[in-house]
Amino acid sequence: MAAAAPFILAAVSTGTQITQQRKAKKATRRARRVERRAADIQNVRARKKQLAERRRLEASTLAQAGNSGIAGSSAVSGVVGSIGSQFAANAGFSNQLERIEAERNRFTDRAGRAVQRGATLGALFSGASNIATQLESNND
Repeated sequence: MAAAAPFILAAVSTGTQITQQRKAKKATRRARRVERRAADIQNVRARKKQLAERRRLEASTLAQAGNSGIAGSSAVSGVVGSIGSQFAANAGFSNQLERIEAERNRFTDRAGRAVQRGATLGALFSGASNIATQLESNND
């Protein structure tokens, strides 16, 4: 039994390392999901804010035009159209940033999985090395 103790300890140690690495990986995934949800909420809030600002600017422009007696003029239509196109450009920019962020997150996830695989294989080979060392020392 005493001769087997180092082997058992090495196997338990390796198993524990792998289990803890898996737990850390799951916790990291959960944290990333929460971060993504928070970013999505912030993006929605920013879009709503931009839309509200657009509506406010358009209403203000139309009200000022009405007060000035130029409500139906092409200048007013041009200003309102310009406000709309600026909003669309800002929305497009936000969409681009979101796509870039999503792509960055995919690459980060891939990198994390690669690190996890490397750590797991390292723990397995370390355990195997410990067992081989113990076998060699028992043969001496």
